[in-house]
Amino acid sequence: TIAIEAALMALGVPPGAHRDFAFMKWPCFDKHKWEGVLAHSLREKKLARPKIQASDRDEGVIQMAINNAERAGVQQNIQFSAQAFSAIKPDSAKGWVITNPPYGVRVDSNRDLRDLYAGFGNVLRKQFSGWRVGILCNNSALIGQMKLEIEKSIPLFNGGIPVRFYLAWI
Repeated sequence: TIAIEAALMALGVPPGAHRDFAFMKWPCFDKHKWEGVLAHSLREKKLARPKIQASDRDEGVIQMAINNAERAGVQQNIQFSAQAFSAIKPDSAKGWVITNPPYGVRVDSNRDLRDLYAGFGNVLRKQFSGWRVGILCNNSALIGQMKLEIEKSIPLFNGGIPVRFYLAWI
């Protein structure tokens, strides 16, 4: 989802351009005005096309992501790979790593998650020095395992779960 949203942003597609919202059922909703807003936003200057990579160790998850990207019309804008994060070798001196790692809602073992986050932090520091990182997580102790200097955290909801979006330089 993160890679698909990034591709849509880079293409200048406004959030929600291809979906319905509850306010569209309101009696005062003006369909023509909404279509005008969408048409105007689609005419806005598009951003430079960044290289977007998406990876997961699970090939099934990658295939689902490819299918979702095809439905969103951005599959050609994302390079998908089934590999561990540690296998990724950045080909530029700077960029962003945006991730939504497991944070204990569906995984039982906090011990395993602490190790996962510590390992993730090690890979970030070793392979992505000079990059920015954004991490969705609901557990500051897990974030602490990464040993990153968190610059900011923003409260959000992810699938109805209260989380924070942590930002750091690597």
